[in-house]
Amino acid sequence: MPKARASSSLRRILRFTEKYTAKVVPLRFKLYLPRMEQLLNTELINLDALEVQIYQKLEELAISADRWPFYMAFSKRCFREFLGFSEATAENDVALLRQEFILRGLDSAVLDQLIPICRDLAQTIKGS
Repeated sequence: MPKARASSSLRRILRFTEKYTAKVVPLRFKLYLPRMEQLLNTELINLDALEVQIYQKLEELAISADRWPFYMAFSKRCFREFLGFSEATAENDVALLRQEFILRGLDSAVLDQLIPICRDLAQTIKGS
């Protein structure tokens, strides 16, 4: 029976330097660039649609512009929950997320009006 090759630090160092040279790394990422670009474009289109709807709702509710980033942060996290989980799990996670942002000082009535926008957009994206 052949004996297993003994591990040596010199061999590990050599393999590491070959794997991460400036010549090899771009060749590895070059394979994934078209797919990464496509995924990024899709994600940016979805987030842009969300931002437009959320900003319109915040304007309707006469929320001051200095509070908009906080409500947008809530909306993006809520949107990710609805996009990534089933309905029941997402509802539980969004309830916890709502409590977190209420403790941070955001108005619960406004948050309750932003949740359906996130849910509807996520269902539209899941359905298509």
